[in-house]
Order: sequence, then structure tokens, then C-alpha cells
Amino acid sequence: LKAMKKLYLLIAAILAFIGGQSQTIELIDTNFSFSPNNKQLLISFDNKLYYDGVDSIHGVELWVTDGTTAGTHMVKDINTTGSSYPNAEFIYKGKLYFLATDATGNTGLCVSDGTGVGTLMVYAGFSGGSVAQGFTEYNGKIYFSASDVIHGTELWVSDGTTGGTQMLKDINVTNSKNSNPAWFTVYNGKLYFTADDSIHGNELWVTDGTDTGTKIINDILPGTESSNPKDLLVFNNTLFFCAATSNASYAPYTLWTFQGLSFQNLPDVWVNNCLPFTICNNRLYITALNRPSHTSVDLWVTDGTESGTLQVSNTDPYGNGLTALVTAFGSKLFFVANDTLGNYLPWISDGTIV
Repeated sequence: LKAMKKLYLLIAAILAFIGGQSQTIELIDTNFSFSPNNKQLLISFDNKLYYDGVDSIHGVELWVTDGTTAGTHMVKDINTTGSSYPNAEFIYKGKLYFLATDATGNTGLCVSDGTGVGTLMVYAGFSGGSVAQGFTEYNGKIYFSASDVIHGTELWVSDGTTGGTQMLKDINVTNSKNSNPAWFTVYNGKLYFTADDSIHGNELWVTDGTDTGTKIINDILPGTESSNPKDLLVFNNTLFFCAATSNASYAPYTLWTFQGLSFQNLPDVWVNNCLPFTICNNRLYITALNRPSHTSVDLWVTDGTESGTLQVSNTDPYGNGLTALVTAFGSKLFFVANDTLGNYLPWISDGTIV
């Protein structure tokens, strides 16, 4: 893992060099809280960077920096008795929205204009420690998943006001279990996401913003088994995503597309279990494993059809390859992959088919 991180930093350095960027690295702030196991707040807003900082007096709170030491400070002590743990940030109607916990223990939706006075909680109905996911704007409102003490983690909607923040639908009504909506993606005038209603398992859902218009669209694995769709992405008027072919722990993810009312599965393309999609030169690239003709994870390009899904890289022709951390920069693709000796190395591609 450390080797992968080092290679990722190396790729970043290469990108900076090619872009002609010179930089000086300096320490701006020591009041910074980061744990890779938890959702953190880190977002650019109004030409400044907002994040969850921590000091010995206030705990973890909302901080801001303009890139200088003098311009780095806490925005507001939301929880005066401990930490507010701001998370799940989103820019909406020219303001910053996020979740946080106040001094009374209420976890709710907060809004900030970047000032202490302009930072307040607009809705305080979530369960303690709730972490929202998927903040996505659709038809002028914010859609996301969050948890309350009655319904568990369900689909919520907000217009940024107290009265306009409410649960849209209790998808999993079984003993207040969580439906865990995720992967929110707007496509053809509707909002697509994944959820588990305990009847169909975790599958692909769609909403038009109403309770009755929120429904499952495809039970890929019939019954209570879950196909666990992920990595939803719209490209060339087509919705791409990955889904499991069976409920077995070893089941591979395969590439799926949805266009209009038609679903298509590319069963021979086993998608690597990571964020696979990268757009470069108006083409869609994935990291995938093709059975049975290939045994290594390589870089592929796809137009959503079997004939248009082709292998780009073959860094290890002996079948031990692993390709990850794919990044587009200009007209080139940078990625980390194994060589024939099993070493992780940085590579570059112009997308030419092998």
C-alpha cells in the first residue's frame, strides 16, 4: 500500500512537471484532522479551502484557509462542548452545506457562507454521528442519504431550509433497517442511485423526486441477493455502471450499460474492484479483466458494446498485471501497473489499442 501511495505521488509529480508547474511546499496549518477510515470535509468554496480542523481547545470543527498562515482559521465552533465533526460537504445555491453535531448532541444539516455568523444548522433531525452521503443536486434540490433514529439510513431531500428538509422515501421499511442509498447520478431527467429494500437486495433505483416515483428499476440478481451496483457514470448519453454477477464472495463485477429502457451486460469484461471509469479524449477507459483470454487487470476502452470494448495496455503479458490509479492529463492517460517482475511502476498511454 505504501508503494502504491509513493507511485501515486510520483505520477502527481510527473503531471506537475509536464504542466510546467513549479511549486514550493510549505506547512500552512497544524490544526488538521484526517482519518482514512472516516468521511472528512475537504472542499474548495469561494476561492478558499474548507476542511475539518482540530485544536486542543475546540476539537474537530469547520476551518478555512486561503493558502496562507494568516488566512487559516476556524470558521465557527459549532459544538462548544466537544467536536462537531463536519462531513459530507456540498455547494448549493452559492453556499456550503454539510453535516455536523452541535452542543446539544443534535446532528443536522448545516449551511455556511464562510463566516461564523453565517454558519448555522438548518435541520437537526438526524441520529447522532450520522454521516450523509451522495449530496447531489437534482431539479433544484439536494438529494442525499442520512440516518434518523426511526427509519435508519434512507433517501432525503432538501431545498436548504428547515421546512424543506425531509425524508423522501422509507425504502427499507423492515424494522427500521437501512436501505443505504448511494451512487447518486442524474441521467435523462431522473436521479438514479442504489438501495436495498430487503426484498430485492441492493439494486439500481430511480426517482423523479416524489415518493411514488421512487422505485427499483432493475433487479439484476432476482430475489434478496444483491448485485451491488456501483461506479455509476453518464457518458455519451449512456449510464455506465458495474454490478456483481452472483452473490458469491468471489463473484466478479461486470460492466453494464443503460440507455432509454434497455440494459446491456458485457459478461466477459470483469471490472477491477475499484473506481474504474476515466474519461480522456472523449473516450471512456476502465480497468478490467477479460476471461478467459486474459488473466491480468489492464487498461481498456469502451463505448458500451462488446465489439467496442478493447484492451489498451498489456504491461504484464504473463498474466500477473494489476492496473490502478488511472488519471487523465491532457490527451494522455497516466496509471500505475505491474511489470513482468511484479513491480508497481508509473505508465503513460495515448489510448492506442494493443
